[in-house]
Order: sequence, then C-alpha cells, then structure tokens
Amino acid sequence: MSPSLDPSTSAVPGVSREVVGTSTQGRPIHVHRIGAGQSGARVLLVGGQHGDESLARAAVRGFVRQMRAATTTAGIQLAAIADMNPDGRAARTRVNAAGIDLNRDHQRLRAVETRLLHQLVRSWRPDLIVDVHTYPPRRKYLLRQGWAYCHDVFLDVPTNPSVPAGVAGEPLLAGMNRVLARLRQEEFLADRYVLLRRSGRVRHSTADVVDARNQFALRYGIPVFLVEGKQPPRRSTAATRRRTRRAMIRALKHIVDWSATRGTDSGAQLPAQPAEGLVALHCRYQDAADPARILFEEVDSGRLCEVSPPGRYTPALRVTRRTQLPAAYAVPKALQTLRELLAAHGFRHQPVLPDRTSPVPPRVQQYAIESCVPSRRPNRPARKVKLATQVYQASLKDHVIYPTDQTGGNCLAVLLEPNSKYGLARYADYGLSLQPGSHYPILRCEN
Repeated sequence: MSPSLDPSTSAVPGVSREVVGTSTQGRPIHVHRIGAGQSGARVLLVGGQHGDESLARAAVRGFVRQMRAATTTAGIQLAAIADMNPDGRAARTRVNAAGIDLNRDHQRLRAVETRLLHQLVRSWRPDLIVDVHTYPPRRKYLLRQGWAYCHDVFLDVPTNPSVPAGVAGEPLLAGMNRVLARLRQEEFLADRYVLLRRSGRVRHSTADVVDARNQFALRYGIPVFLVEGKQPPRRSTAATRRRTRRAMIRALKHIVDWSATRGTDSGAQLPAQPAEGLVALHCRYQDAADPARILFEEVDSGRLCEVSPPGRYTPALRVTRRTQLPAAYAVPKALQTLRELLAAHGFRHQPVLPDRTSPVPPRVQQYAIESCVPSRRPNRPARKVKLATQVYQASLKDHVIYPTDQTGGNCLAVLLEPNSKYGLARYADYGLSLQPGSHYPILRCEN
C-alpha cells in the first residue's frame, strides 16, 4: 500500500487516522494527521520503532490526544506514527518479526517497516522529524560503580559529519537547547544525550548513518530530533511511569512549538551538492579540554550526584577523510542488490550522463585497491585503505548512472565510496567488498 495522508477519512476537518501500510506479519501501521490543509511546518513524529518501548508509543499517542483537543494547531501540520513496529510490540521484542532492529536499518532498508517509513517521508516531505524512544537507565557497567542514569528525557540531533550544516548546524542545536531549557524550567531532568561507554569513553550518540536520526538528515536534508525518555525498571511505580510519560509529552510539545515559530524554516532545503563539493567520509572523536560532568543517580541511596567519569570525553568529531563529489556514480547493472537498495532510498537514475550529447565515451575514474586491512568484526569498514585512481574513457552501457545533483547527492558518496567509514563496502551483500589487488566496481563520472 502506498503511503498517503489523505484526511478525507475523518469527519473532523484537518484530522485523520488511517492505515499507511502493514508490518512484516500484516498488522496495520496507522498514521494520525492533525492540521491537514493548513499552512505551516510539517512535523512527523515516529514512535515504537522498538517493540519493547511502550512509553515511546504512549508519549506519541498522548501528544496526539492533546493536539486533537487543542483549540488551534496554527503553524503546524502534524503526522504521527505511534507504533512503527506492531509485530515487535505484540511479541514484546525490540526487533521486528524478521529479527531486524528497525532503528539500525535506515541505511540498508531490509525491513518492510523502514521502507514504508522512507516512502512516507519522500511523499510528504516533512520539515522536521522527531524520533521517539526510551533508554534503559540501569546498565551493568554503571551499576558496578553504583550509578544509574537519572534523566527524564535526553535529546540529540544528527551528528554524522556528512550532514550539511544547514540541516544539523547551529539553528537545530539552538532549538534543542531551547527545548531543554523549557523542560528544566518545568523541573524535569533533561540534557543532551550522553553515553558513558563500557570502555570509559564519554560521547554523544553514534555518528553512523544506520539510524533514523542521521540517515533522514543525510538522505533527505530534513532536521531530526531524537527524544529518549527514561525507561522505568519493571518494578517501578505508576507515578514513575507517569512522570516519564509526562516529560516526553512536554518535550514533544516544546519541539513542535519551536518548529511552529520557525515555520518551514525548521527544515532546510538540502543543496544538491555540499559546499565546495567535498563530502566527509571518515572522522574521529576529539578529546575535550575539560572532563565530562554527568548527573547520575546513586543506586543505593537514590541521591543525585554529578560526577566526572575517568574516561575520555569526546563530544566533538574531527573529519579525517573527504572526497570531491563527482558528477555521477556509475553502478554496474550486474550489482542488482545494490541497485535495489538505491531504488528503495528513492535515488533517481538515468541511462546516460546528464546533459551529455557527445558520441565520445565519457571520462571516468576507477579505484584500484592497493591495500587494506579487513575488519575482524562483521559489518565494519576496512582499515588503512590505500587507493590508486585510474582515469580513462569508457562506455557505460552496462552501468546505471546516479547523478549527484539530486537531493541527497552527498549521501551517494557516503554510501558508495570504498573508503567511507559509513559506506556499503563494509557489508558482504552488495558486491563491494574490498580486496587488495582488485578494482572497485563503481565508477566516478567526471564533469
């Protein structure tokens, strides 16, 4: 079923609830829409990607009820999916019925549910996406030190270095800080999402493009807020659960209010090509000058305490590898699985290079893999990749051309370049595995 947001199914003007598709096991996936036909920013809320996050679903539903009861929704068109993973919810599992973690599937799009969500984003083009989750506060490596996370709500924004600054730069960070300030004024514990890893390193969310937060921003140029509510332990009281749910609903309200004040400027029109045509392919976490200060709950006493963990604090990223974006990428027709994935991402392709009328074969660049060190872990990029570039003229009749002057053209580089830390060469499925002494099959087409 093709995603649609036609409000005609509702007797109430501007309000609808409809089925936009079905899950792996055929359960309906519903979308609520409020403010249909009005002007203003389009905001998409997505909850329940993980089937075991009941409070994320409850928060989205609770916010939708509040919006339905409001006297006005001026400045906002809202679409909300509370339960993106109904099969996981029914089975009480994190993953879907095919065993796929939906929030780690936004690069490869193996699941019916994530493909449906991407189709919806492309058809509706929201100005802002809010990805709603819950996080476990009690983790074994923290409990050994007597700590547990205590925040009612964590927020974060895209962190992949290839996302243009206009999408995930200062305006979005300012919006996040404004929402956090409002939550603190309401006496909720709220901060930017910060993780103390088992290794001792302290950082914000991953920069990988497998999750909704980074992939939607990179592929479609849409700003994304991540909302992580505190997941109460199984034996928690009803009051504790109500507090978390209330904090998450208030976070959603403040985010939507911020989007309403900015109008369609809360989103950014992604340029076809990044500034100077350079795309970041690799980065490293940078050490901060000062140690992290994190608020925890002492497990034994329940008292809140601010501590400085002894590990490295790496809140920022430093780009260590870039590439100049070519006019297009030429993918061999024989790489069927790869072409199907690019189609699932909605990339436009064509039989010949753009604006090319000359009978002379085009100039292309091809990489030769001189050396690399494959990762011992599955689905991880190779290290120490050394490439040589060969330039020649070639017929592309056995290739499919993907121009980079389309929305998300820099995403093509991130996916297809062989030395991209976040690229498809790290997976065995697409015929792109790096082997010393071989030629990389995808060609870079010169201007």
